[in-house]
Amino acid sequence: MTRPSARRAAAILGSGVVALSSMALVATPAQAAPAPAAPAVAAATAPKLTFSLSRTSMTAGQSISARGKITPNRSGYYVTLQRKSGTKWQSLATKKVTSKGTYAVAARLTRGGTNGLRMALRKGGKTVRVSAMKRVNVYAWHYLYDLETVTNDYYKRGSVSINGRYYPKSFYDSVWSESNTAEWNLGRKCTTFSAVAGQADDSSSTNQRNRFEVYGDSARLWTRDIGFGAGVPVTANISGALRLKLADSPLTTNGYRYVAWGDARVLCRF
Repeated sequence: MTRPSARRAAAILGSGVVALSSMALVATPAQAAPAPAAPAVAAATAPKLTFSLSRTSMTAGQSISARGKITPNRSGYYVTLQRKSGTKWQSLATKKVTSKGTYAVAARLTRGGTNGLRMALRKGGKTVRVSAMKRVNVYAWHYLYDLETVTNDYYKRGSVSINGRYYPKSFYDSVWSESNTAEWNLGRKCTTFSAVAGQADDSSSTNQRNRFEVYGDSARLWTRDIGFGAGVPVTANISGALRLKLADSPLTTNGYRYVAWGDARVLCRF
C-alpha cells in the first residue's frame, strides 16, 4: 500500500480535530441546562384577600381569631397571621385556604400594648399579597411594685402578710399618725386596679383602724375603713384616668402599725 504524503496526512489530521471540536460543542441530553423555575405569582395577578379579626381589645394570654377569603378562589394558597415587631413581621400561625376559598386562623397574643396584625397570602413558599394592618389593644397586668411613682410620701416596696396571706409585690407604710399618698402615671392606658388592702400582720398595734382610698385623677373610686386581721379585696375601674393615687390615713393615733396594699397592680395596654 502506498503511504500518504505528508501534506495529505496533515489534512486528514486537521479534519479530525475540527470534527472533535464540533462534537464538543453539542450537549448531550444528560448535560442540558435545567429549565428555569416557574415564576412566582405576581401580586397583580394574585387573588384578592379579605381580613377581619374577632376582637380589637383583649387581655394578654387570650386567643384572637382571624377570618377571611380569597377571590377568585384558587388552589394551593396558604395564609399566615403576622404581628409587627419593630420594623419586621413575626409569623404567628399558618393555615391552608379551604376549597371554598375561605380561611380561619387563631393565635395567642401575650405582649401588652397596641399590636399591629396583618394577613399574608402565600403560594410556593412566597408571599404574593398582604392585607392592610389592623390594630389590637392587648392589656396586661403590671405590679405597681415594678412601676415608677410620680409622687410618694412614705410608701415602700416589699413583701407583706395580711390576715395570714403572703403578698410578695406590695406597697406598705409604717404609720403612727401620718396620712400617706403615692401616685403613678397611667397615660389613660389602663382599665382596672386590683389589690388587697389591710394592716400587715407584723404591726405592733392590733386595735387600730385605717382608711384606704383609691383615686383616678381627682375622683375617689374606692374607699374602706379596715382594721387589723382583715384583708379586703380592692377592684376599681380606672378607665381613662391619667394618674392613679393611693392614700391611707389612720382613724386612731394610739398605736404603731403597717398599712399595706398587697400585690397592687393595674391592667394596662403597655
